[in-house]
Amino acid sequence: MMGNSLTDEEKTEDELWHEFKKTRSSQIRDKFIRQYMPLVKYVAGKVKTGMPDSVEYEDLIGFGQFGLLDAINKFDPDKNVK
Repeated sequence: MMGNSLTDEEKTEDELWHEFKKTRSSQIRDKFIRQYMPLVKYVAGKVKTGMPDSVEYEDLIGFGQFGLLDAINKFDPDKNVK
């Protein structure tokens, strides 16, 4: 391996968060979205059980995606919060 250029797959999550904070890279953002979408779907499924039948699971996932994107954009790795 030449120099210190790691691919996104080789970097730790912490390194990716710091790079994303500096660059706002769409590739890193998309990687985080893929990584955390299973959690969004899990939470949507849990929330759906307490909702009326008129609330669609897919709608909850859509709202969760907006929340995930907002959380990714606002996350500050320097605060050492998981």
